Amino acid sequence: MKKYVDYWMYGVGIGMVWYLFSLLVWNIAGQSSQQILVTVIVSGFMGLSARIYESDGRPPLYKSIVHFIAILILVVIMTSLNGWIAWTNLSVLGIFLVQFLVIYLVIWTSIYLIEKHKIKRINENLRKTRR
Repeated sequence: MKKYVDYWMYGVGIGMVWYLFSLLVWNIAGQSSQQILVTVIVSGFMGLSARIYESDGRPPLYKSIVHFIAILILVVIMTSLNGWIAWTNLSVLGIFLVQFLVIYLVIWTSIYLIEKHKIKRINENLRKTRR
């Protein structure tokens, strides 16, 4: 159960950082408590979706594709519930998809590099204890 809470909180943390960043960059004002609550809840589910990487037996590319699709679905739900996008305007949809892809890649790459660094430190510590 603790692991689920950790993943949830990790998702909420990342989601809120990006939410605040977006509010500042795009100078968005007047967010309702419902919009904030939806963002928190969906961000928590985004964090839980990272558990796909813990499953064994599936290739990493498969896990990444499933995770990407899950996050895209969650973001579509969040933007729909919060009324942040006009789904009838194709140019807006194109911009949305490009922004989503860039943000996803930035977060994915950051987490990948952090995890890679952690693994490197663990391996170094293991080498030191074997000597």
